[in-house]
Amino acid sequence: MSDATPDHSILGGWLGPYYYRSRHKMPVRFEATFSPLRDDATGFGGTILDDLPSGEAVVTHGQQTGPNVRFTKTYREPTAGSEGAPIHYLGTMSDDGKLVTGSWELHFRRQGKLRRMKGKWDARRLWEEAEEEQAESTGQALSIQLLVR
Repeated sequence: MSDATPDHSILGGWLGPYYYRSRHKMPVRFEATFSPLRDDATGFGGTILDDLPSGEAVVTHGQQTGPNVRFTKTYREPTAGSEGAPIHYLGTMSDDGKLVTGSWELHFRRQGKLRRMKGKWDARRLWEEAEEEQAESTGQALSIQLLVR
């Protein structure tokens, strides 16, 4: 990435798959929404909805430095077969800010032994936070105009 390339924010909506290291498992599709944290100007949080029974997860400890992002995902209601442990994600955003690729890792205990699962993920931008804010302000302006008439 050149110095002239502006940094893009991770904030907004994303759609993509994550993959297990095993070749036998199919990719899992997810939709993520990353939002700023009120008390931390550089951090972000959000939600992720997977196409698995575990479903919705909370994003915490999100940090972005230039094109590099990291965050932790924890399922709200883990299923009996899932581990319920936090999953740590690392990623790098493309120069145009429309794609993030990276890896994930999960550490858990099973039968008294510490185990690790890991894989890859990528996501394409659905919308940016700035677009949402603009749509909200336009919608508010439209409703004000309708009230005046």
